[in-house]
Amino acid sequence: MKKIVETDYLRAIAIEAMNWDYEDLSVEEFLEEAFERAKRLEALKQK
Repeated sequence: MKKIVETDYLRAIAIEAMNWDYEDLSVEEFLEEAFERAKRLEALKQK
């Protein structure tokens, strides 16, 4: 994301949420983790 911000890219960014490394999480836990990570990416975009 830092590299994307450096280019001043302002269009949509897609995130592919895959559950490969999170087999032990419930669907709800996985989605919560994915959402938290997406928020962190959004915060990087704002810098």
